[in-house]
Amino acid sequence: MRTLHALLALSIVATPLAWASAQDDARPERAPEVVDVKAEKSASPMQAWARMAGGEWRVTYPDGQKLVQTWNWGPGQHSMRILSYRPDSLVEPPNGVHLLYWHPGRQEFVLKGLLANQRHMDGVMKIDGDQVELTFQFHTDSDTLQMSERWTFDGADKFHETMYAHTDAGVSPVRESDYVRSKELSPIAARTAKNAVQPSKALHGLSALVGHSWEAKAEGDAGNSFAAETDFAWVPGSDAIYAHAYKPATETEERSLQLDAYFYAHPRSKTLHYLALTTWGGVFEGDLRELPEGGIELIQKGFEGDQVTEYVERLDFQKDGRLRDRVWRMKDGKLEPLLDILHSKIQAD
Repeated sequence: MRTLHALLALSIVATPLAWASAQDDARPERAPEVVDVKAEKSASPMQAWARMAGGEWRVTYPDGQKLVQTWNWGPGQHSMRILSYRPDSLVEPPNGVHLLYWHPGRQEFVLKGLLANQRHMDGVMKIDGDQVELTFQFHTDSDTLQMSERWTFDGADKFHETMYAHTDAGVSPVRESDYVRSKELSPIAARTAKNAVQPSKALHGLSALVGHSWEAKAEGDAGNSFAAETDFAWVPGSDAIYAHAYKPATETEERSLQLDAYFYAHPRSKTLHYLALTTWGGVFEGDLRELPEGGIELIQKGFEGDQVTEYVERLDFQKDGRLRDRVWRMKDGKLEPLLDILHSKIQAD
């Protein structure tokens, strides 16, 4: 039941699970109780990018630097997680992560990069047969560059990339490269204390979540229950945090991924932002801030089909180490309480 999937996906610790007591008017149109997963995947706009999955894409740039990319499906195949790294380095972790997803509110493919050295990119991609166009902004702590790329595929396992710089003087090519797919995967450097990225001060309030798994359990009004498990870690090679939220295993079902969530600071403004990509195609995004009295506040919007809902969330660490998570929905100009749960660390066996 995905009616409450939207509600619980709001959670900064990502608990997008069914809760029977929330079968109310959370959305004007409720999702069906029985979902044909195969049909959903085939109908998803993200299937236009299925050709990128499998193996790894290798490139040698004109300056001799080698890079490898892996494209992996996100939850429900409604997004893709792209890792880039140097195959000739035994000490460098992956160069952050790129996230490609269909945004139901904007009706376009969005590419977001959470990259090494506190760099960040925001782009839009278009694909038409063997042609791909990418326009993006590349942010550093001191500048923002306007860039674009064109890709032309030559069969299933090769494409040519041309990168352009957009300046006041006009548009000019800056690099041409050929990517070739390899079925063999290069080794990825393990993250160690030596090569781990040092988190920025902006993410300090969330760092206590990292390296732990958290669980939440609650009872619905009708006596039904829900449970969630969320794993937090640093994005490899990037000053960002990601969370994988799962529906726990039961006697009849395996543990299943519900969404991926990302928390990151903009390199220039240092403001905190949030993005969640769900297994049913919903996209949740918003801004975070640490409150003067303690705790963290998250204001976000959920985009599901043609529905847009605004939420406010409050996260507070308790004296006993648990995490209190409260969510309100904005309705008719007022905040309506939706969720008040506690998350506890899962103790290792």
